[in-house]
Amino acid sequence: MAKLRFFLFCFVLICVVLLALAFLYRNALPTQIDLIVFDVMHVSVGVLALASFVIGGVLGLVVRVPSAIWQRSQSKMQGRVLARKEREIERLKNEVAKAG
Repeated sequence: MAKLRFFLFCFVLICVVLLALAFLYRNALPTQIDLIVFDVMHVSVGVLALASFVIGGVLGLVVRVPSAIWQRSQSKMQGRVLARKEREIERLKNEVAKAG
């Protein structure tokens, strides 16, 4: 199952790269960008669109990482609490069985 998942991931990645290259090829019109700090001359529209998409994706991942770390720590903590409670239940069952 892991190999199938890996091959599917590779297939999707190759398709995305090919689509991005086709997008760059079809949107090769050069344009001038005036950023506040400096000017970028003769950058194609496709490069600008893909760069903004990639930057947005990276920023989204950076924003998501702290939440993912917190959720993982909460899950581990709840797992430990659950294991402790299950041990307590087993201990109490054994005490009741010995007393009765």
